Amino acid sequence: MIVDNLSNCSLYANVHEGFAKAFEFIKNYEKNELPEGKYEIDGEKIYAMVQHYDTISKEQAKWEAHRKYIDLQYVSEGKEIINYTNISNLTPYTEYDEKGDYVLLNGPDGTEVKLKSGDYIILFPEDAHQPKCAWEEIQRVKKIVVKIKL
Repeated sequence: MIVDNLSNCSLYANVHEGFAKAFEFIKNYEKNELPEGKYEIDGEKIYAMVQHYDTISKEQAKWEAHRKYIDLQYVSEGKEIINYTNISNLTPYTEYDEKGDYVLLNGPDGTEVKLKSGDYIILFPEDAHQPKCAWEEIQRVKKIVVKIKL
């Protein structure tokens, strides 16, 4: 897991070949604010999902993990908490969905990662996460989730 602000993205652009393209897309979004939807960056190897939603309580949020893609979750507006733990600390309660590349999990609380506008988190397959959690109060969030194929 990596957590930082977009102003420091150059520190991580070379960690994975897809990160530089993901950061470039995010910077262009910030200049041109795109509507909600899916955007191909490099076919199915790298794509982005622009999302607008209201945060939810931690009790409503679901633990998830992925196998084929790294998640780069960037908060454009608002703030939220994403809980994190190693996948080995949780137990699957659904079968792995090959098409959607996710498994839903149950388990104990993880570590709270507080993200505000301009912050991002990079989550690898071993990084189970519980996104969309309210930070202090329910609020509207604009977020970009970039999926980067392993």
